[in-house]
Amino acid sequence: MSYENTPKQEWIEDPKGVKSESYIDLIFNHYADGQHWLHAGLRFDGCVHFTRAYNSPFPKENDDDQDYIHICDIDEMIKQLTLLKQAALKHFGEDWPR
Repeated sequence: MSYENTPKQEWIEDPKGVKSESYIDLIFNHYADGQHWLHAGLRFDGCVHFTRAYNSPFPKENDDDQDYIHICDIDEMIKQLTLLKQAALKHFGEDWPR
């Protein structure tokens, strides 16, 4: 399997997004054709507008094919998700998810 065309895993500035002293749009795993699956708008106050595409990458016209979450304490969200994973591992076993 060739990984030559696989994008580097990093957040980069969205070339079509907003950039100011108080806000920046970022995308994850940007492909040469502009497609991507994750988008984040970061605000100066620590809040994050996080959007994830499903079934087809951004840009997309169908808003029903994506999830959005507004996060204002990213550290707390990471803590909660880590605890959620621990609960799943406790219930389903160490090979979760399979």
